[in-house]
Amino acid sequence: GWNKNDALVAVSQGLLERFSPDEVKAVLAHEIGHVANGDMVTLALVQGVVNTFVMFFARIIGNFVDKVIFKNEEGRGIAFYIATIFAEIVLGFLASAIVMWFSRKREYRADDAGARLAGTGAMISALQRLRSEQGVPVQMPESMTAFGINGGLKHGLAGLFMSHPPLEERIEALRRRGVFGQQMIELLDVTPAQIGGQRDQGGAIVKRGAVADVLGTEGKEVSAPDLKPLRAIDLEGAPGLNLRLQAVFTEEPGHGDFGQFDADHMKILVGQPDHVDAFATQSLQMLPSLFISHGSPMLALEPGESGPALAQLSANLPRPRAIVIVSAHWETAELRVNGNPQPETWHDFGGFPPELFAVQYPACGLPELTQRVVGLLAHAGLEARIDTQRPFDHGVWVPLSLMYPHADIPVVQVSLPARQGPALQTRVGQALKHLREEDVLVIGSGSITHNLRELDWHAGPESIEPWALAFRDWMVQKLATDDLDALHDYRSQAPHAARNHPTDEHLLPLYFARAAGGPFSIEHQGFTMGALGMDIYRFG
Repeated sequence: GWNKNDALVAVSQGLLERFSPDEVKAVLAHEIGHVANGDMVTLALVQGVVNTFVMFFARIIGNFVDKVIFKNEEGRGIAFYIATIFAEIVLGFLASAIVMWFSRKREYRADDAGARLAGTGAMISALQRLRSEQGVPVQMPESMTAFGINGGLKHGLAGLFMSHPPLEERIEALRRRGVFGQQMIELLDVTPAQIGGQRDQGGAIVKRGAVADVLGTEGKEVSAPDLKPLRAIDLEGAPGLNLRLQAVFTEEPGHGDFGQFDADHMKILVGQPDHVDAFATQSLQMLPSLFISHGSPMLALEPGESGPALAQLSANLPRPRAIVIVSAHWETAELRVNGNPQPETWHDFGGFPPELFAVQYPACGLPELTQRVVGLLAHAGLEARIDTQRPFDHGVWVPLSLMYPHADIPVVQVSLPARQGPALQTRVGQALKHLREEDVLVIGSGSITHNLRELDWHAGPESIEPWALAFRDWMVQKLATDDLDALHDYRSQAPHAARNHPTDEHLLPLYFARAAGGPFSIEHQGFTMGALGMDIYRFG
């Protein structure tokens, strides 16, 4: 429409089917940004002004060629018309480049509006989904796929005539806004508060002098609504501070990048320029995938050597906005994904002390991420059902209670069709690997060795059964060389395979994590009770 009150945003069926609800909201918010910015009228006016100049200067050039070069003194000769047409063509290309440059700038503004309205994470996720959909037929005319016209990466002269910036550059621009998944390194001195979670009751006292002076909040109690607008304040060049990124605060609960956000983790980047540059590179890195040997449920109360290793690992990682996990303790005939918005803590064991049964891990689910997982699996040809009743088994809450003890990161669990072997878990991991680009931590929770009948419950960590060590070392060697054929055929090729894994379920999450991640590395190695491997592996 020609004005904001006469605008129409068309939504295709393909968009509704392929994008998650949050991604659809981001697309609509992007288009609403175009409407609010008056881009339809602005681009039409720019095009009209540029065309006027093209016609004006083309006729000047035509007259010059006709009168000066060809010395025509009687009206307009043929040279005038040829030179004018040629000049209009050349100047028209230049004019198109100018208009397209202006259009690309407006796209960045619309992306920013989409991020503000729907959340930066949702906006980036929508662009990433669009990128993954390239090459997939769109069920609507190309001229109407406005959200992603010319979304491919083009360079040189072709890039000058793109109406939209490359998707890679748009995603990077959103990440540089400084409000998506940043792991800040200088903690603001604030009292604990659930910023975004309890907006009316929660509050924080900002005490740090230089930072508080910049924010104008020295000694002032600020509630969540007061803090929210500050999250996008650009502090670069502020007095007494070397800042190159932005303050990070939460979005509205359920619609932002972090959901509920503990003010204990509200941080800001302060440091020398070279330190800032190094951090900026680090903070935008993709999360890895992890394989965790979760051991006995008693790990939650007696962390041993593995507990500190898990805590240190999580401290070294950028804070994820959500976690997707496959546990050895949810075996199903077909793939299922947990859609329970508030899973209970399931103590799926017996014979342990009462203190263990009192442990709770009240992390929430994330139904929109559940839908995203189901969609990615479907795109890979894997059908999955949503289970809205599933609780967290100990393969989920035991390791996560050591990594993220505040239980303030949403968790979505994917089931394990154990009878279908390693190949299926490789496919599942490959289907979900793009979640890592969306600040989702992908975890496989099982055990590198698992034969409970041969454990020595009194053995110390230095007592290791040779057959368990041989199997573990073989697996590490094949993972290091990425020998997928051997890994898939481990039951035939690995030493003492059946003895270490009478059944597959505790090893299969390793295949999921390997396929979802990048290069293999070892975060922790060890054994307990003689033959129970406690290794932690990182992929990426």
